[in-house]
Amino acid sequence: MTTRVSIRPVTPTVRPPIVFELIGDDEPSGGVGGWQTLPRPRRTTGVYWGGTPEVTWTLPLMLDGMEVRPGVDRVIEAELARVASWGRSIRPKRVTLPPPVLQVSGPLHFPSTTRWVLQDLAYGARERNSAGRRIRQELTLTLLEYIEPQLVKSHAKKSRGKDSKDKDRDKGKGGKG
Repeated sequence: MTTRVSIRPVTPTVRPPIVFELIGDDEPSGGVGGWQTLPRPRRTTGVYWGGTPEVTWTLPLMLDGMEVRPGVDRVIEAELARVASWGRSIRPKRVTLPPPVLQVSGPLHFPSTTRWVLQDLAYGARERNSAGRRIRQELTLTLLEYIEPQLVKSHAKKSRGKDSKDKDRDKGKGGKG
């Protein structure tokens, strides 16, 4: 029995998902720990909490175009190019955008609501047709859980603005400036 895994970009939303076969065990790692050490001269090293580390997920997959119908093989070069593009920046109209965020569906360790980015892509065994085009390719995707950064505005700018207003007000009242 083969397990089908579907992966599609969430942002930007383009094209239907690519369907792979899971050919081994998907391996999650990380997401726990976060303790770090702090060397202290002539004292025992200190330990502090640095935050929860990222979750990575390794998926051994196969993209299979062999025998899609009896006696018919499908070339998978375009799909492999799409997979590789998931790890590269996008450059429409001279603006560099980050690679897409992905959604993975299938009977796996994580729910399909978890979002991922492609961290690494490793190619394995492949089979080619008589024209030398790939019709079957094993690949291992290493995904990194995508957690959108929460940008916090600095209070320093607001504070600097307040100081300059106070100085301007003092100048208007005959104060030294």
